[in-house]
Amino acid sequence: MQRDIHVYKVLTLAEWAEFESNQNFTGSVLDKKDGFIHISAGAQLQETLDKYYKTSEDIVLVALKTEALSDHIKWEVSRGGEEFPHYYAPLQMNHVDWHERIAANAHGRYDISDFINATQD
Repeated sequence: MQRDIHVYKVLTLAEWAEFESNQNFTGSVLDKKDGFIHISAGAQLQETLDKYYKTSEDIVLVALKTEALSDHIKWEVSRGGEEFPHYYAPLQMNHVDWHERIAANAHGRYDISDFINATQD
């Protein structure tokens, strides 16, 4: 199965600051509980945001090169029977292709279509 060039991790501002400081990210509280880092393919990202990020807090969208994660990424059945990318190692700053701070709109929704559509290859 052909996979997207990028997969995405959503971070809070505090998580991004920790990632920048340490140059690696060992996961959110939920990631650590589940034993892997939750990431999303481009087609899954908006639903992930709508389901788990309902506040008006700014977030950081991190685009990761799928190929750079190949040693520890597993595509596993999750929400709705769909395969999601799960990463079984700390993320390294050199895995990051780009990142963008994103604010929620007036309705508390994060619209990432411009970012995802611009980077689909």
